[in-house]
Amino acid sequence: MMEKRLGYQVDDKLQILVYNNQNDLKQSNLGLSADDMSNVGGVTHIVGDKINVFFNGSHADLDRQIRAALAELIIDKIMYGGKAREMVRNSTLLVLPDWYKQGLIKYLSEGWNTYADNYLMDAIKNDRFYKFSQLSGKDAYNAGHALWYYIAETYGEASIQNILYTTKIYRSADQGLQQAAPGSNVSNLIYELCEAFNKRYYNYKDTSQKLPVAQEVLQKQKKTRHYYNLKVSPDGQKQFMLLTN
Repeated sequence: MMEKRLGYQVDDKLQILVYNNQNDLKQSNLGLSADDMSNVGGVTHIVGDKINVFFNGSHADLDRQIRAALAELIIDKIMYGGKAREMVRNSTLLVLPDWYKQGLIKYLSEGWNTYADNYLMDAIKNDRFYKFSQLSGKDAYNAGHALWYYIAETYGEASIQNILYTTKIYRSADQGLQQAAPGSNVSNLIYELCEAFNKRYYNYKDTSQKLPVAQEVLQKQKKTRHYYNLKVSPDGQKQFMLLTN
């Protein structure tokens, strides 16, 4: 499925190593150099044809880790080549921003969910995309997730394949994104995204929902009194006992 979405077939047989927990994965030194004998928790570790993941009690999260690892593996093969020497050489010529690669991995492995939608709404409301290219860490990943979702929804998911191959040819993320929207660039796409979702979030009215119709609690209210601390009558004879000032 991941191969079909990205238009690339992996010929090598992959091995998936599942660790009992995240601590065991952190302690693994498989594929790490002598200069880097520590593993980063929460990040899927790929060594050649071996994918390292951990089980935290959730099969759904384990599936997500595997999808993310497959997505990263295929993206790297498309962008940098299949052999180790090619990948090292090409990676120095093409440096992808965090939002581009990690955002795409999040979109391919997680799809679109409530958390991502809430992040996007909050980011647009607080104008966090103003300096999109300067975002880093989780903010960059989540912003890229939103941008790839918008591209897939607007131009079709097939456009992702074209963007990847064009990025590889021109060695530029901005040039690659122009494949989805000719004459556009990252800034224009971000502007279009914010405009589209602003309309969705703030101009949407659900006419199918109505406020419940109920009988008023106080049948006869006196304007000269202030009512507070409404309580059920202890003897059950009256609906409420009203305390007034």
